[in-house]
Amino acid sequence: MRITTLRLRAKRDMNRRMNDTRVTPQSSAATTGRHFRYYDLVMAAFVAILLLSNIIGASKPSYVTLPGIGEWSFGAGVLFFPISYIIGDVLTEVYGYARARRVIWTGFAALLFMAFMAWVVVSLPPAKGWPHQGPMRLCLATAGGSCWRR
Repeated sequence: MRITTLRLRAKRDMNRRMNDTRVTPQSSAATTGRHFRYYDLVMAAFVAILLLSNIIGASKPSYVTLPGIGEWSFGAGVLFFPISYIIGDVLTEVYGYARARRVIWTGFAALLFMAFMAWVVVSLPPAKGWPHQGPMRLCLATAGGSCWRR
């Protein structure tokens, strides 16, 4: 009698498990570690801000008239570059030091790649009849923050 009761209880438990409607996570992120929903977007924003603040900032001087001081001149990239510090702090607090460091190194690699590609573009001989090689060289040298590309 005891064996029959145990068999019935085991069969009832097995049926409950089979009919259970709760979904258990089976994704690789659930088994291997945490999945960060916005990490890729934050990394893309950080890298874009780094690249654009270097391109726009050096090549577009602007000014603001301050009361009592007068005109204050600055590069336009100065407006956006501090956002990269805010994103870096958010990355460290939300995603941890290792992931924040990975994003910062990715941004640094993107800056190096941008500088290399600018050098390649300036070094290529212009097509015959294209009169804008001088302005292009000046624009890319200014955007890079130095004149080493000449």
